[in-house]
Amino acid sequence: MGLLGIAVYAASLAVAQDQPKAAPAEFMSRAAQYCLAEIQIGEIAQKQAHSVEVADFATRRIDEYSKLLSDLKDLAGKEGVTLPTDLSLSSLNIQAELEGSPSSEAFDALYMGAIRVFQREQLSEFQAQTKYAKDTEVQSLAAKTMPMLKAAAASADRVDAMVEGHTTTARPKTTG
Repeated sequence: MGLLGIAVYAASLAVAQDQPKAAPAEFMSRAAQYCLAEIQIGEIAQKQAHSVEVADFATRRIDEYSKLLSDLKDLAGKEGVTLPTDLSLSSLNIQAELEGSPSSEAFDALYMGAIRVFQREQLSEFQAQTKYAKDTEVQSLAAKTMPMLKAAAASADRVDAMVEGHTTTARPKTTG
């Protein structure tokens, strides 16, 4: 799947960009899907990343998106919205590709490529909600989340540059 899978995922999320004035339930559902993808794909990267930097990046993503998912669940509960609990089909495809990729620099590049696509979509979606959400609690959550998303994107830029430049630190091999 590779870059094709990432492209398919990006195309599937383009709908979110076309709906900046989405209903609160739609936004919360998409945001939950972002969180689930970041968490589950991050767990794969924690195990299979070739470099220390990518593994550490994945750990931060899991922590931050677990907190965001918790906040979304709280808000959804107040609003009477049922959030998805499974990955989207496109995220499942990326997950399968990552699970099938051995720990290597190629895995790190594949993971970082998927994350960069996720982040562009999330930044766009959350930014739109800070401006256009009619629900003040959704707007507040989106605004509160933007600094984390921007910091994550900056961190991804740094780690991705290291991966592309082959300047990462290889993780020690574990024996079992």
